[in-house]
Amino acid sequence: STNYQDQHYYKGYHPNLGLSHCSGSRKAAVSPVSQSGLCFLLPLQPSDQPSVLLQYRESGLSSSGYELSQYIRDGADHYDPALSGTWGLAQAGEVPLVSTPATVVPLKFSVPHTVVCFGAGGQLVMVCPHHPAKGQLAFVELHSLEVVLHGTKELEELQAFPGPLAREDLHKVDVMTFCQQKIATSCDLSTQGGRDSCLLWKLLVLLCRQNGSMVGSDTAELLMEDCRHQKYKRQNPAANVTGLTDDEWMSCQTGTLDLITGDIPPVVETQAQIVEKFTKLLYYGRKKDALVWAMRNHLWGHALFLSSKMDPRTYSWVLSGFTSTLVTNDPLQTLFQLMSGRIPQAALCCGDGTWGDWRPHLAVLLSNKVGDMELNHRAIVTMGDTLASKGSVEAAHFCYLMADIPFGYFGMKADRMVLLGSSHSSAPAC
Repeated sequence: STNYQDQHYYKGYHPNLGLSHCSGSRKAAVSPVSQSGLCFLLPLQPSDQPSVLLQYRESGLSSSGYELSQYIRDGADHYDPALSGTWGLAQAGEVPLVSTPATVVPLKFSVPHTVVCFGAGGQLVMVCPHHPAKGQLAFVELHSLEVVLHGTKELEELQAFPGPLAREDLHKVDVMTFCQQKIATSCDLSTQGGRDSCLLWKLLVLLCRQNGSMVGSDTAELLMEDCRHQKYKRQNPAANVTGLTDDEWMSCQTGTLDLITGDIPPVVETQAQIVEKFTKLLYYGRKKDALVWAMRNHLWGHALFLSSKMDPRTYSWVLSGFTSTLVTNDPLQTLFQLMSGRIPQAALCCGDGTWGDWRPHLAVLLSNKVGDMELNHRAIVTMGDTLASKGSVEAAHFCYLMADIPFGYFGMKADRMVLLGSSHSSAPAC
């Protein structure tokens, strides 16, 4: 005979299927109900009949029977796998057919254990580790989470949440109000993580207000609201661009010797004087010298226009000189690198104190889409990966949302985002 001990664990248990071939009377028992939950009694299976799980598994009514059997102690000591293929015919009174013995799968758990899961309506479901075949009562307890969490902060947060988030049941104003309350109470704006968390909540407010529709400029405006303003200094063009070292350039800019102090003061020229000298150099056809003069005095408009009418090599040379005056963490540098068909350096280096705030760099990427949309996407995702590697989870998730990265699963560590503001890759495995 077959005696499975696991039918009381099976959530799809059907009494009619379990008793369709029973000839004897069925035993019933009453188990005391605990104060914190409810108790469901399940019928015991006669020892001379196949178990419910076996019937489901062999009849093909459920695909979860095999998975469920891994959680409980299989009655392998009492069950011959060779009989599993002939159960239906034997019960019908027909000649049994010889079948191939089924493969014995190792047990996931060697001893009975309590199974707990969350149910609908705020219930906690608990299945106790009993042996019905040994005369123990099989029962399932339902506990109310409101009772279990009574007086805790978690319960207060659950009660404040305006769910379920369904359009027909909830107005968007309620969601926006909830998000604004979280910004006011849960975000420490004195820390970088708190500012990034605040940004995520503001994004949710923006999505609710605009019914899920937004463009890059909307997000850029949101990014710049709480951006740390930073002055990006300009510097002289690189020496290898103009052909003059810093000492040589300073010698060209000095005036006459001061007889009192012994110093040579620098020559201070007005914008008009600089343009006039640029023009005089062109009078004599000295275009190369005029370009160097314009670049050294930051007449980039004159230099770029003149070089664009010359040869491509000269234009590239002047353009390189212009970009060399920008510091590496300047958002303009980020934009020009993207427009040149490269992944910006900001996407690889942002997230630390020496680099500065990451928000202006993402803002220029979102508001200035280049023709290669794949390049735009890779630049934003790379920035998110860089921020995630440095522990800025909220900032990384903001980048992933802008790049339309789908939500993944908790068990898949390779997925970039599972729950907003939470890192599943660093969480312990279940």
